Amino acid sequence: GQSAAPVPQLGRAVLKRLPALLGDSSAEGKIAPSLVHGDFWIGNTGASADRKCAPAVQHKRRKRACKARQRERGVRAGATPDGVVVFDPAAFYGHAEFDLALARIFSGFTDDFYDTYFALRPKAEGFEAREQLYSLYHFLHQLNLFRDPQVRNKCVGLMQGIAGPAV
Repeated sequence: GQSAAPVPQLGRAVLKRLPALLGDSSAEGKIAPSLVHGDFWIGNTGASADRKCAPAVQHKRRKRACKARQRERGVRAGATPDGVVVFDPAAFYGHAEFDLALARIFSGFTDDFYDTYFALRPKAEGFEAREQLYSLYHFLHQLNLFRDPQVRNKCVGLMQGIAGPAV
């Protein structure tokens, strides 16, 4: 259910949690800026010019075609170094985990994608909580653009999860 707390109160509670979620910038293991895509979702991935498929695709028709091409080449999903194309960036320097929140919101990436990602960059402590925060950013953006009451409810739910039971 929805919180009885008004949205501004939830917003203030989320702001109070930011230091715990993002850490002390002077501490060891701090979040270091990385160049992120900024609009990373399955719709902004595709095949390279030579028609190699993006191994992360889950859309059924495209997935079947990609898997067939991979089998023909003897390529394992996620192992093609030159087959994945990402486009339409809104690039900025931010936390490397930021892109994963939008990728999960719109889904479409396989478990192989996430397994490979986390093998290269293991989940840091607090990953799930930060993923909620970064998801909130994307849903607030959608709410600002479209004023959809369902998106507002999603924002409130995420804010409640981030703020914790004290609100």
